[in-house]
Amino acid sequence: MTQKLQKVIEKLRSLPEDKQDQIAGFVLHELEENARWEATTAKHRGKVAKLVEQILNDEKHGRTEELDPESL
Repeated sequence: MTQKLQKVIEKLRSLPEDKQDQIAGFVLHELEENARWEATTAKHRGKVAKLVEQILNDEKHGRTEELDPESL
């Protein structure tokens, strides 16, 4: 375990149990989401690479338009 993580755990121990559970739930959720993201990305790596290639090619040839985030 890293020193930074040890410091985090020490601080967590000083919190009330309900706060500890709340933070633990958040961390577990984020770890699970990250694992799912990595698995999906690995599974579809070829498709994603092809899509990126198509987008870059379209941009290079002027077949894209800039989007205004405010209008989405």
